Amino acid sequence: MGELRPVWSGYMADPFIQRVSGGYYAYGTDAADEPVFKKTRHHFPVLFSKDLKRWELVGGAVQSDLKCSFWAPEVVERDGKFYIFYSCGGEQGVGQTTRVAIADKPEGPFIPAGAPLFPSLPFSIDASPFHDPVSGDWFLFFSRDFLNGNAGTGIAMCGLGPDMKPLTQPKTILRGSRDWQVYERNRHWYNKTWRTWYTLEGTKVVYHEGRYVLFYSGGNWQTKGYGVNYAVAEQVQGPYKPANDPSGAALLRSGMAGLRGPGHNSVFTGLDGRQYIVFHAWNEDLTMRQMYIAPLSWNAKGEPEVEL
Repeated sequence: MGELRPVWSGYMADPFIQRVSGGYYAYGTDAADEPVFKKTRHHFPVLFSKDLKRWELVGGAVQSDLKCSFWAPEVVERDGKFYIFYSCGGEQGVGQTTRVAIADKPEGPFIPAGAPLFPSLPFSIDASPFHDPVSGDWFLFFSRDFLNGNAGTGIAMCGLGPDMKPLTQPKTILRGSRDWQVYERNRHWYNKTWRTWYTLEGTKVVYHEGRYVLFYSGGNWQTKGYGVNYAVAEQVQGPYKPANDPSGAALLRSGMAGLRGPGHNSVFTGLDGRQYIVFHAWNEDLTMRQMYIAPLSWNAKGEPEVEL
């Protein structure tokens, strides 16, 4: 196992890749102090590549006057329109709410489509749309805060209507319980100190050989303990059974191929027909999250494996 290298030299957190005819678009979260698009009121760097190796910065995705931090974009095409799901709010996560914007082209500009999707939730992030090949229905997986039981950020989902907005009430899918999934102990949040705050986020669902595989990240994104795990279900709405590795994330974790805090992944099928996983990891001095791509395969048990 050699050391894996980032595919682009710039800051590119929470990466997502959309395959198009003749190439790929990548979208991600930029640095909080990144000035590239702020003057033009565009947010989220958009990269283009023909081969997944050489990437060119082509612009910023979402056109918005909102003065907030924009996090974790993910794009899907439906009926000739492109929808980008993202969240915006305070830099430390205060008031982060999920939103959607629409464009005619995958590179944008994406124009916001109204108010937050979950106005009753004080915190929702990392929205990931999924088209169920079995039922033909659309669903949205995302992360939200839970203040009961094992308090923290967990995974929920809802149905989506023709306008790609919530059609059903959010349903809880997965919550944290392992030590490696702890974001912070004695965290002060919601005007209260929580003894243990868990975090599961960065969700992506893949349908594989009759089962639904939910990829997700756990822990604190700012640390080396952050990693990628997965859970499996027979039905799209669960229940999902996580891969059981109490020592850490089963799929990606620090130390593998020289990676530091790998997380917030997405999965896509390349023009070559192979599946790939895209994710971010920290540079050596932990000052920048960068985009990595690796082949994704499946073993005889139908479990995902990253080829590092």
